[in-house]
Amino acid sequence: MRALVLYATDEGQTEKIAVRITDKLIKRKIPTDRHNVADQSATPVSLDAYDAVIVGSPMHYSHYDSHLADYLKEYQAVLKEIPSAFFSVSLGILSDEETERAEIEKITEDYLVGLGWIPEIKRYFGGALAYSKYGWFKRHMMHWIARRGGAKTDMRYD
Repeated sequence: MRALVLYATDEGQTEKIAVRITDKLIKRKIPTDRHNVADQSATPVSLDAYDAVIVGSPMHYSHYDSHLADYLKEYQAVLKEIPSAFFSVSLGILSDEETERAEIEKITEDYLVGLGWIPEIKRYFGGALAYSKYGWFKRHMMHWIARRGGAKTDMRYD
């Protein structure tokens, strides 16, 4: 068996999770490759070469990565034939509000249905506030969102 951890990342939190998943699989003696579809300089990989796939994407402003969606549409037939999982990375899933978490799950379901792919496993991970990687506007917007959610954050630190 050979597995692929396929992901997209903006600020690096999804990549950290993808690395950890890859390491866990390799420790279990499952040969595993990792590929960032958002890295346009990387050579594309063919899903046909794998027996299982774990896919991850950050959710920003209620949307998943478009590069990932394009890739998954291209390999839709293969995805239906092999074991697969999807993980979502967002700050919203950490909310104390059940309605906010439910909205994240609904956005995820709609995204996957839109791709014509229903993975066997879906998991949600908390995102990170990476203030040092944001521009001025995004840094202040994320700070406002965090404060609105009750988090105490200091924009000087990630």
